[in-house]
Amino acid sequence: MKNKLPLSIVTPADVTDCLSDLSQYQKSVQNNHLVHKVGGATKPAVTELSQPAIDLLGVGEKLPTNEDIIQAMDYLAALHKQPLVLHLTVVAELPLKGQVAIAEWFRDSCHPEALLSFSVNSQIGGGIKVRTPYHLHDYSYASQLEANKKDLIKELARV
Repeated sequence: MKNKLPLSIVTPADVTDCLSDLSQYQKSVQNNHLVHKVGGATKPAVTELSQPAIDLLGVGEKLPTNEDIIQAMDYLAALHKQPLVLHLTVVAELPLKGQVAIAEWFRDSCHPEALLSFSVNSQIGGGIKVRTPYHLHDYSYASQLEANKKDLIKELARV
């Protein structure tokens, strides 16, 4: 397994989904093994892995080992238990590509296991608000205009 959280896992819900996918995959492989061991005539279908699970396992074209799956599940369980979640407020719904780009920036610049939670608030006018566990960083247009309101009024009074 790679030691890096893949960009196909962006939100806490993605962690939960990937953990569930890995668990279902592991159970289907175990069931397949048992059926084969007792001489079952047909092999039951093995649950397919989701792309985030494949990315996390980092196994490429080969099938993951049980150890790979257990290691990935342990990693996700620890991350799920104490996630570093940054709550971002944006002016409009972001497409997945935009969410991934922001996640990549935060992971490269701040913390490699940062997870993001997105909310929409058109009142901010643009920019972004980032809430960490300890602070709200307001980079919205609305807050910038409010902070510079006196200067704007003074400037406009001269016109």
